[in-house]
Amino acid sequence: MSQKLTATLNFIKENPEAAIFTVATSNLIFGFIHFPGVIYYCTIVCCAALAFIRRKSIDTKMTLFLIACALSIVMGYPAPQFNSWARFSLFILVIASVFPWFGSDLMYNFRKSIFQIYLIFIIIIGVSAPLCYVLGINYMTRYGYKVDYLSGQVGWFGGLTGHSMILGPICALSATYLTYLIFHNSWGSKMKYLLVLAVLSSVCGAFVSASRGASIATILGIIITIYFCNRDRFSKVISRICVLVLFAFIFQSVYEPFLENVMKKQEANEDSGGTFSSRKSRWMHRVEEFGTEPIFGIGFASVDLKYDEEYDSRTGVIEPGTSWLAILSMTGIFGAGCFLAIFVPTIVKLYRMSIIIDDAQLCFALLSVFVFHMITEGYIFAGGNFLCIMFWLTLGLSYSLSKQHNK
Repeated sequence: MSQKLTATLNFIKENPEAAIFTVATSNLIFGFIHFPGVIYYCTIVCCAALAFIRRKSIDTKMTLFLIACALSIVMGYPAPQFNSWARFSLFILVIASVFPWFGSDLMYNFRKSIFQIYLIFIIIIGVSAPLCYVLGINYMTRYGYKVDYLSGQVGWFGGLTGHSMILGPICALSATYLTYLIFHNSWGSKMKYLLVLAVLSSVCGAFVSASRGASIATILGIIITIYFCNRDRFSKVISRICVLVLFAFIFQSVYEPFLENVMKKQEANEDSGGTFSSRKSRWMHRVEEFGTEPIFGIGFASVDLKYDEEYDSRTGVIEPGTSWLAILSMTGIFGAGCFLAIFVPTIVKLYRMSIIIDDAQLCFALLSVFVFHMITEGYIFAGGNFLCIMFWLTLGLSYSLSKQHNK
């Protein structure tokens, strides 16, 4: 264990630029870190500038997608309070920083290093979540202030993060990555047991976040990882799944108390109209918006003004309730088509490559978590959200990996 820790510290020392980037953006992840926003913006601008200066290639598909996003603002003319051009500018900087829009070996290694450090952060947050819950450590904020007075209410626990809706998917990513590590390192039996407990802790963390989407994504991520890590023999997949089910029964008394938050939220939604009643109306609104502007969309990072419960009139921050339908409603068929031209071939190639390439297995599993979770959360265009950065970083590395495999 000490050797692994030493190796991790050495890795950070050998990649100071990536370490600086992750520290400068850590306030997007950890609720107890409060850097001025200008630090994040300066960091992302410098990183995007470096990518542009050192570029060896420019990706055509991403260029078309960004053009589609810009056209959505021009043609949809969203309301001024959404600040669509400013949010689009930040999104461009994020894409230039973490996605291979500007490709080079330097930036590929830089992004891979960021990815590895972020995974360390994710494990720390995911594994510590149940302990934080028991000890009453809650850094969730509302309007910039801690919400200790709401800690006893369902959906108001963020652990080390600033929001429960960030904690949930981070725990899902943590459980998925830890499951991957169990199968891809020559650990001793004691270490494997510790990793299993760490996976269980991350699962419990997803439960205490009270996010049903994140909880389901956590289980799916674990199952998909088990499948890809053992797909050479189907019998091994079945046996591993059986072991997983057995563990679920054995540790039921451990995770059941943490599951209470999810159950309470589920009961509340059933009382108000259905399992996902809190999301159904938002999904229908996105479909209606698409119907009004099907080609170019209603505008980047915007919603129809009549849905006043889905945006903050003071800040212009929106809550579309889904990423997938948000792409369609905000950027139309043109934008959605450009995005799918990037996403679908990457997923297909990862699936094929996963038989022989371990990194492809990890990327596919992590993207699977995002694929499901983004059904219920709309952060794909939110350049100031860690989940947006992590999604595009994961997709970008997957995209680069799939292109390398074609060479």
